[in-house]
Amino acid sequence: MHLKKGILLLSVFLLFSGCGKGQEGTTVTESRLIVGCTFTEEGILYNNPNPPFRGKAEYLDYQTGAYMPLCDKVNCLHDNKECFAVYLGKASNIGRIGDKWYYLMFSFEEEMPGFYSCDLNGQNERKIGNFEHSGLRTCLFFDDSCVTATRTPLLDAESGEWDADHSVSAVYQYHFDTGEEELLRPEIEDGYYEIYGKYGDQLVCREIKKEGYGILEVLDLETGELTRPLGDAKTQGPVSMNGNFFVCKLLEEGSLRAVELDLKSGEWSETAPELAEASAFFWSPELKTGTIYEAGNRYKTYQYLEDGTCKLIREEDDSTYRNVFVVRDELVIGESYRDMEAQFRMAVQKKDDYLAGKNNWTVLEY
Repeated sequence: MHLKKGILLLSVFLLFSGCGKGQEGTTVTESRLIVGCTFTEEGILYNNPNPPFRGKAEYLDYQTGAYMPLCDKVNCLHDNKECFAVYLGKASNIGRIGDKWYYLMFSFEEEMPGFYSCDLNGQNERKIGNFEHSGLRTCLFFDDSCVTATRTPLLDAESGEWDADHSVSAVYQYHFDTGEEELLRPEIEDGYYEIYGKYGDQLVCREIKKEGYGILEVLDLETGELTRPLGDAKTQGPVSMNGNFFVCKLLEEGSLRAVELDLKSGEWSETAPELAEASAFFWSPELKTGTIYEAGNRYKTYQYLEDGTCKLIREEDDSTYRNVFVVRDELVIGESYRDMEAQFRMAVQKKDDYLAGKNNWTVLEY
């Protein structure tokens, strides 16, 4: 017991003393938030909503392998808002740049959300400014700013209530140094934008039309130039983007094809026919997969190979299927289905075992 406690205290020390350093000469220059998970070069901040850890920010450090609540208080029970992990769990749209966390927090006094920042251990919190928009799902943090797509319900003129069926959407860049927002894509009503990531200065997004399909766009953040790599072709989800690769589905004449965009070359290509039926993708330079959901809660996962073919690597059900987050240092990191019952859901597995279809995941716990 004392050994376990000593290891935990050492891990906490390593996490908060090394956070922002990682390997010698490196710093966290940017991060990406996708629905409750913040990905940096050095780890994952996981906003775990499940009981008994509801709303607690938990951190996986790639370098040390430590997984724990984001709190450096000795003997903290992580059960009240005095704990930084619990406090940050109440925030949304959390990102990290350098030695600061940035996040959106609702102020009941002002009845308005605003961006805040603090040190990595939660000290020196300050409000940067208000941000009145809502519907944020993906946020990119870099260059002392945050880029996100918003989707805010419109106010019904007659009832005076918010109308969830009608909204206004735009893409903004919020500058933390000035507290000012910059409009990157113009406001649209009833349709909406989704952003997925960036490669260099290229921001990848889609304009989703009210009919349900999307137009793929790439915005140069340096010049403001907007291009549409697929023209006005209709695209559908699921989508995935990691590094210089982006994948989605192309809808033409009533049929779907899975297509890949290589942002490094600017070229797009069709993938294997099997992937047209995929209900989930994980697409990165290290691993490209598509998962097909079948009746009876069955999942078949195919690996897309360099020769343009697919290989069936996994057949699973709800009890073993993991949604892959990231591939790092020959490890696959994933999350089980969000059923609001499991206490721990993040897990890791060796990449070779994942490709071999094994289910020897190591569940992350502390």
